[in-house]
Amino acid sequence: MQARSSVNVTFRPINMRKYRQDARIFGKVLNDALEDHFGHSPITEREWQLITDSLRPFVNPDFILLAEQDGEPIGLTIGVPDLNEIIGRLRLRFGLLETLEFLLRSWRSKPQCISVIVAGVNRKYSKFGVAPMLIGQLVRNLLAHKVRFVNAHQVLEDNHPILDPLLRHGFQADRRHRVYQLALSETNDQA
Repeated sequence: MQARSSVNVTFRPINMRKYRQDARIFGKVLNDALEDHFGHSPITEREWQLITDSLRPFVNPDFILLAEQDGEPIGLTIGVPDLNEIIGRLRLRFGLLETLEFLLRSWRSKPQCISVIVAGVNRKYSKFGVAPMLIGQLVRNLLAHKVRFVNAHQVLEDNHPILDPLLRHGFQADRRHRVYQLALSETNDQA
């Protein structure tokens, strides 16, 4: 499924036949989108390959979208099934059988909950409304798959290009994590 917007932006799912090639593109877009965010340190190509290779058995291409303008990648969303649903259905066996059952259930299951682990847009395009269109396409895909719950965690509260469309689509913030800074002073212990 490929959607097109009026500003010549297309949205497409990850191509499973060119998974590694597309994953590299996603990694570059991710590093660019998060470059100015607090605490972000760029993910190396090797780290990203390990992450994406480990996620591959659980990927539904409709939940991993790439936004492109005239063929240039400018935004992405990555959603994966909540693996706790699958783990909860496993029988208590250990070893190879449990691993095979886990992989089979993850392949055959229709998840009720999806975790959106990444959503971002290239800084150059963040003011053109690409993020709301990208989130909208993801929501349409989730509804088409009858997903009931979505966990979009680790969205910075000042990241309005991503946060605002999520809130407009019915997401609710249920917790906030904040980082505070305190200068440490030297103490002089004289006895």
